Amino acid sequence: MSCRIISKDSAVACRVCGRQITGEAWERLILRERLEPKEVQRILLGWSDRFCVEVRYCGECGTQIAVMVAVQES
Repeated sequence: MSCRIISKDSAVACRVCGRQITGEAWERLILRERLEPKEVQRILLGWSDRFCVEVRYCGECGTQIAVMVAVQES
């Protein structure tokens, strides 16, 4: 599973079916798991506090897609 950065102005493609998923469409996909920065930092040294990892299911084929997402400050 690879991990890419996604924002509202970008897109990611499913590696199995090739479906293009925009940043806004990403939020509508079913969330499998979200790893907060502290969780990622336990296994990857130097991981930024500004990014989490979200794993969602492709809406076309169901493949799991991992993407770095900017942490929303409250």
